[in-house]
Amino acid sequence: MYYGGGKAFKPGDEEMLAKFDILDVDRFRYDDIAGKTWKAIKHINPKIRIFLYQNGPETYRTHDSRKGINLNDIGRYGNARSHPMGSLSGNPKFILKDSSGKPICRRECPNRVFLDFGQPAFQRYWIQATLADIVYREWKADGVFVDNCMAGYPVEELRHSNKYADVKSYNKSMNSYLNAITRALHEQGQQVFVNRGNTRSETGYKAWLDLDRMGNPPDIVMEEGAFAVHWGKGDVQFYPEKQWRRQLDIVRKIRHSEIAYLSHTDLDVGESGFDNYSKPATFWQIFRYALASYQLAKTENPNRLYFMFQGNCRKGSYKKIWWFREYDSIDFGKPLSSYKIESIQGTNIYYREFQKGYVFVNPTPKDILSVPLPTSCIQIKSGFDQKRLSGLSCVNQIELPAHHGVFLYKILSPHE
Repeated sequence: MYYGGGKAFKPGDEEMLAKFDILDVDRFRYDDIAGKTWKAIKHINPKIRIFLYQNGPETYRTHDSRKGINLNDIGRYGNARSHPMGSLSGNPKFILKDSSGKPICRRECPNRVFLDFGQPAFQRYWIQATLADIVYREWKADGVFVDNCMAGYPVEELRHSNKYADVKSYNKSMNSYLNAITRALHEQGQQVFVNRGNTRSETGYKAWLDLDRMGNPPDIVMEEGAFAVHWGKGDVQFYPEKQWRRQLDIVRKIRHSEIAYLSHTDLDVGESGFDNYSKPATFWQIFRYALASYQLAKTENPNRLYFMFQGNCRKGSYKKIWWFREYDSIDFGKPLSSYKIESIQGTNIYYREFQKGYVFVNPTPKDILSVPLPTSCIQIKSGFDQKRLSGLSCVNQIELPAHHGVFLYKILSPHE
């Protein structure tokens, strides 16, 4: 996910970009590599899917003069851009209002206006605008990434809306919107990647399941706050075990969409700070905890789960391509089972066996000083390069501090 003011792609960058399974970018990136960015990347990795960013049920009042290639929403607040239904301000029923009749805007951005996503007429308006701006253009890619379609609860500003002030009406209407736009974009051969979030709550979890049961679920749904997040108290927030586990388990409940997990921290590479429990935390600890949690959750045959990690969120983390050597070198083979739970001193430890190793996670604020292993293993504390395993000590037990993930290679015979 690469947005906004980051460096332009240049010839040669396609080698790095092609490593990803999914690339979500602004549409203006099409021009970076001589107007052939998508083609250059797909020449190396034909299986990569490229999605172009589009805000969902919000628009800016200040984007009327932007060129189509530079938009990141449907615009059209006062400028219809040849839309057959006119401008948004010319259709006041499309703009969500509070009890006093004023448009509802983002608190931190008064020019960002909420739109009435549950209204079928607005859904048609959004679809026509998106088709005109993204799908019927030379920069068309594989699909559209639709942001800010959160599940489970209205954002605080929407609580002032007479229409979507309660969770039930909000979720029903948001799912209706997503079902409608997915159907329309599928008819044009476009895939749909949606930012949903809030799988850690009961209401969010239910909203995900309800959307999955509808006739047109998105191709990919994203949990923007998986396992470890930069918002909240401290440099990172670790969720309570029950909420963390809910994020693991939803993967096997969603039948018709793939899932993308995004984890993050305010710390930059190599930095140290504190978590929401006021305990010391490091960038690499958080990264490995999130990556290990993903390994517990992911599916096989096929894998329907994707992962991204980013740091330095307080300074604009979407302006950097986040790639880690672990993505290139980790190779535990196929999982031999789903995750298992072992209680040690009243604390639940989660682990999973793979063909070549094990992943352990402690999702609690309690340190565990000794966890016995199923077999002798080599604990990897820095990187995952199998070529450097020789000379490392074997262990039969490990320490598993609070909110840590541990990766262990089995000691295999040469033919294995």
